[in-house]
Amino acid sequence: MRPFVLKGHKKSLTKVKYNREGDLLFTASKDFSPTVWYTENGERLGTFNGHQGVVWSVDPSPDTAYVASCSGDSTVRLWDTGSGKELCQHNTKVSARCVCFGSDSRLFVGTSDMKMGERPKLFVFSSNTASAEKTIELEDTATAATLGENSESVIVGLASGKIVRIDLRTGAKDLETAKHTQKINDIQLTPDRKAFVASSSDNTAGLFSSDTFQLWKRYNTDAPVNSAAVAPGRDEVILGGGQEAMEVTTTHTSHGNFNVQFYDLKTSRKKWEMGGHFGPVNTLQYHPAGLGYASGGEDGCVRVFFFDENYFSA
Repeated sequence: MRPFVLKGHKKSLTKVKYNREGDLLFTASKDFSPTVWYTENGERLGTFNGHQGVVWSVDPSPDTAYVASCSGDSTVRLWDTGSGKELCQHNTKVSARCVCFGSDSRLFVGTSDMKMGERPKLFVFSSNTASAEKTIELEDTATAATLGENSESVIVGLASGKIVRIDLRTGAKDLETAKHTQKINDIQLTPDRKAFVASSSDNTAGLFSSDTFQLWKRYNTDAPVNSAAVAPGRDEVILGGGQEAMEVTTTHTSHGNFNVQFYDLKTSRKKWEMGGHFGPVNTLQYHPAGLGYASGGEDGCVRVFFFDENYFSA
């Protein structure tokens, strides 16, 4: 497997997200401009310019008409994908940490941190009216979020390690689990949306039921897990992470657990790993058709892999 190595960002990656078709890849980093690329050849199509701080997350709408982003500049912004034009922005007063679309393009959510006397919040936005339709106060800073089935609820990972589900119709918490002991860094739904995998700084990733939050499987590593994803059509999980970024300069890449690790979904057994990044893997996602995966690292590089025949025959 030979990757495309995309070097358009000047600082550490914070998020990689495919669109539903898998022909485009959206990336965000600690520089100020989310970027979109062709996955077929790694060509950069353009950037979304306007943020004045770290861009913590980016997400394309299911129809790829819109792109949502959030930033340390205390804004959540909505963009037109084709033109790169900013359609609207919402001021969150403090750093905006998470943003994600649901099962259609009409609704997306964003979160803000607990900072400078502000309580952490969840905002529900309409892409049609470009306004925040609802604001829900959270118990702790949201560090990961994904909209559930039919966009009626949102699964939120917190800085404390707790995972909660918020009913967007009532604004109430209707489910929670505390199976992780440190910060939740990422939450991704499985392709059938019946489960989700949560990545934690406690050196594990957990596979949970979307309906009950029952912990089905745990995947153990030797370093914090920053991101994890379940393969479409294959019993496999990939994990990315590594030694904390502040300690990277003291660690050789072979000892920092900077490789993407492949686990058997059902047995939790580690199968193999893929190297390439020269620092922690901060974000990753499978291609929606299972053809490969993309990862973004502390080294500022995006690596886009397409699996070869040997992978599918293994």
